[in-house]
Amino acid sequence: MYPSLSQGPIKWNEFAEIMQNTTNLKISLKSKTDIENAAQVLRTSIQSAIYKSSHPYTPRSMNQTNNQTLPIHIRTLISDKRRVRSRWQKYRYPSDKQIFNHLTNIIKKLISKHKSEFFEKKYQSLNTNDGSIWKTTKNLLNIKQQMPPITGPNRSIAISDGEKANLFGEYFSNIFKPHTDIHPSTEHLERINSFIDSPLPMSLPAKHTSPSEIKFLINVAQAFDRVWHKGLLFNLKMFLPAPYFLIICSYLENRTYTVRYGNSVSSFYPIKAGVPQDSDLSSNLFNVYTADIPKTPNTVMATYADDTAILSPGNDPVKTVHFLQTHLDLIDKWSPNWKIKINPDNSIYVPFTLKMSIPLPLYFQGIQIPISSESTPLTSPNSEIKITLSHKTNHLQILITAYLGLCYPNLGMR
Repeated sequence: MYPSLSQGPIKWNEFAEIMQNTTNLKISLKSKTDIENAAQVLRTSIQSAIYKSSHPYTPRSMNQTNNQTLPIHIRTLISDKRRVRSRWQKYRYPSDKQIFNHLTNIIKKLISKHKSEFFEKKYQSLNTNDGSIWKTTKNLLNIKQQMPPITGPNRSIAISDGEKANLFGEYFSNIFKPHTDIHPSTEHLERINSFIDSPLPMSLPAKHTSPSEIKFLINVAQAFDRVWHKGLLFNLKMFLPAPYFLIICSYLENRTYTVRYGNSVSSFYPIKAGVPQDSDLSSNLFNVYTADIPKTPNTVMATYADDTAILSPGNDPVKTVHFLQTHLDLIDKWSPNWKIKINPDNSIYVPFTLKMSIPLPLYFQGIQIPISSESTPLTSPNSEIKITLSHKTNHLQILITAYLGLCYPNLGMR
């Protein structure tokens, strides 16, 4: 279990002030070593600022803590017991063993008595005015259920927290890597490798950003676990200046993760694909990764994070479906080159129509895309034209809002 960086509650205003005063922006970022050294300095500064801006928790009353601070006479006896135990382990005198056992028994009785007095005072001070009695009752009744043993891939049983943590770690190691069943063309791979290995062009140093400017960035938390790093770096190198490209390279390479289960932590596992979660850059990096997704003049494509919707308006359903099918075929040819796996079963086909007819099918990778069960005609035989159009407009807005992040194709790797 890793030690905490803070002494207690953190005063974030004080933390921001310390970072503002101690962060040095006039540093060189011309090489990979410079970037790693700067990252190490920044990490050390953050750890130091957290420790300095945190303060030990000092309870104001007996009701606000479960920490039982032992009185000085018990702490003195504990120090004497440890000293006698050390002497007995070193010399093995029977007299030291007797003294050690005697002090151990005395300390057990004193601690038991102290606990009894502590809880007696605590429960006597509970009342309904400040809500302390309800909080204590809730804590006593909050029984955490133990998770049953987990079966591994080879039918092994994980019982302890450490075994479960390592089992989850091995499972995620198969998630954080590119798809092994998708193989880009040899020509495309050679093009990416040769471009990434080519020398970087001359560029001005990166513009400095102060800590006070970082808080205005938008925090978008999305999980993109299968992003192929080489493909992403290829697209980034096409337009990023050299200093920023090196920063992103250092940001993505040599990342590892661990799994914490209970009080146990798994081994370190490498992250071979994906962009970091809970990062401001996650959605932006994914957009760069899929920036060259095929587009056609007869369809409209809307994307939100890793979800994509393709819309094809028109009066002729045959032409509309043809335009959609053409677009899907282009994406089917494009996705393997970037190791993107699209699941047709997770995609949804939603026809919006005024006619009571069976919609024409759509296919992706030879599999028919399931039609939404809510694709009902947007009209009523007993309604007037004006009412029908109004109903159509409202229903269309609701369905587009509901399915904008679910439609064809779903680029999220699930």
